[in-house]
Formats: sequence, C-alpha cells, structure tokens
Amino acid sequence: CNKCWPLMSCAVKIIDVTLRRDFGLKHLLWVFSGRRGIHCWCSDEIVRSFDVQQRSAMIDYLKLYTGNSMNKIKVDMQIEKTRDIHESLNRSFQICLPYFINCSMKIQQLLDTTQGIDFLCDMIRFPYIQRDVKEALLNLIDSEDYEQKWKCIKETFDKYSSRVGASRNNNNNDQQKISKIAIKANLYEIVFAYVYPRLDVEVSRHVNHLLKSPFCIHPKTGKICSIINPNNVDTFDPLIQPTLLSLINEYNQAGNKNKENKTQTMIGWKDTSLKDIIKTFRECFLNNLQKERMKI
Repeated sequence: CNKCWPLMSCAVKIIDVTLRRDFGLKHLLWVFSGRRGIHCWCSDEIVRSFDVQQRSAMIDYLKLYTGNSMNKIKVDMQIEKTRDIHESLNRSFQICLPYFINCSMKIQQLLDTTQGIDFLCDMIRFPYIQRDVKEALLNLIDSEDYEQKWKCIKETFDKYSSRVGASRNNNNNDQQKISKIAIKANLYEIVFAYVYPRLDVEVSRHVNHLLKSPFCIHPKTGKICSIINPNNVDTFDPLIQPTLLSLINEYNQAGNKNKENKTQTMIGWKDTSLKDIIKTFRECFLNNLQKERMKI
C-alpha cells in the first residue's frame, strides 16, 4: 500500500548508490515484483559470473537488519568491533532519515502510541538516554509535529554524546571516542531498524533460485512486473500498474478502434500501457548495456 511503499523507494536509493559507488556496477535493472517487493538485476559481466561465496560477500556488506520478535535490538552495527561508522552507513543514514520522519513517523504514526514509543525506546542501548527520550516522546504523544519529535530524539542523543568528558589519558581518550561513536551508532541503528532495506538473503545469495522475469505476470495479483526508473522511484505507484486483464482490454480497444476507422494498422504492445514501461526499460537499462556490448 502507499503507506509502506516509500520504504521501497528508500531501498532502491540506498542499494542503487551502494552498488554503483562501492562496487562500481553500472547496469542495474530495477523491477517491481508485481506485489509488494522490488528486484534488482545486476547485469555487469563480472557480477554474472559470481559464485555463491562472492554473492554472499556482497549481501553481507549490504545487510543490516538481524532482528526478530525475540530480541529488542533489531540492527546491530557491532561498533565495539568496527570502532567507527563506515562511510557507506553515513551515506545511507542521510538517505533513510527523511523516510523515517515522513513515512515511519508521519504516515505510519509509529510514535503516536505508548506501544510504539516503548518499541523504539527498547532499541536504545543507554539507560539514561532511553529514559529522557521516552519522557520527551510521551509528552509529545498527541502532537502532529513529527519534526519536533525527531528533534527531541536527536537532541537527547547529542546532549549525552557531548557530555563524554575529555581526559589527558590516551587510553581514556580512545574510550571517549568509542563512546561518542557508540551513541551516534545507536541513533543510526534505530532509524535503520525502521527504514533500511531488508534483503531476501537466500534468493540473493544462491544461483539456483527461480526468479520472476521482468514483464512477467504475478500469479496472485495479475500485475505486470514493471520496470522502475531509480531516478524517479518516489513517483512510482504500485497500485496503478497494468495487469494482464487491463492489457487485454487495451489491446481489444485498439482493435475495435481499427474496425471503426476501417484501417489495417498493426496492433501490438505500443497500443497498451506496456509502451511507457518498455520506454523506461530502454532508457534506464537496455541502451547503456547495448552501447557497452558494441564496444567489445
């Protein structure tokens, strides 16, 4: 539905920029699954020859969400091991934040109930920050100023981060740096838990899974697996994508128009909603891939 689909837009933006910048990939085809998900087909020659181990390494780089109903911490950045926040996560946080505020907070209203506030606060690792954030959010529970709610969360984390005192001892300085990073990372973890993309790990990792091809029909919804332009992903509406039945109707209408006008024009996909989808397919994917293949 439109309440959740913005999370798919966020996923496309994060994965697209990561695959292009961090892995150097060029030929990415984004496809609507026909129901509630998105597939990314990576068509660079080097990726097509990856084995399970290599594919797994890419998935491990992209995967963050490890939570389930049994644990309160849904995303663990393992800052005690990494001792810093990777640049890709800083970049992803900047992409995620607007979706967290406008989708998770405003549209899905995750902080408009005590249960929602408790769920978020359970992911805060520091008891004193958890106490202050919970108190501030409960005071704003009836407010529709979601920017203010985010401001309260952010300012509370910043307040305690700034209180980590300086020391002349080098070991303590190192610990101080880690503590500040840990507080910042915990804020990232909360936002990522709500809006960072959740990958279908097994389908992405293995090479023996059956995948729905672009332009095929989803068996339950009847919708076309349409092509998505990653540059305009925010305007993509899954609810209005053509179905097999709608394409048949459009085809028949074109045929009836031919009869009425007594013309012999050939009828095909250009007379249906597939016209715009195939145009997107060519402009966003096929043309660039064709140019590269012609250079070989």
